[in-house]
Amino acid sequence: MEHCDGGEFRGFLKEHAGKQEYTEVYIKYFSDIIEGLAEIHSRKQMHRDLKPENIFILIVGKTAIEHVLKLGDFGLMKNVDCSIMSATKGVGSGPYMSPE
Repeated sequence: MEHCDGGEFRGFLKEHAGKQEYTEVYIKYFSDIIEGLAEIHSRKQMHRDLKPENIFILIVGKTAIEHVLKLGDFGLMKNVDCSIMSATKGVGSGPYMSPE
């Protein structure tokens, strides 16, 4: 795994919360997260603990919009059959788990 010297996404969120000028950056970062999840799901796996502390910033270029988000901490990852992708319960970080 690459060294993500930009730290955890949680730090970026705290530092830039509510700043209108970062709207495009947030949209780009959301896309990075979705691409990471799509890759994991294409391998028939579930992360099961996706939260800002498990998303890391890879510094590429000088501005935030050039940086890339990477998913990390795969300790709770599970191989699953697509038919049960949303049926796994009770694993993850409480505030970030879906209510199902």
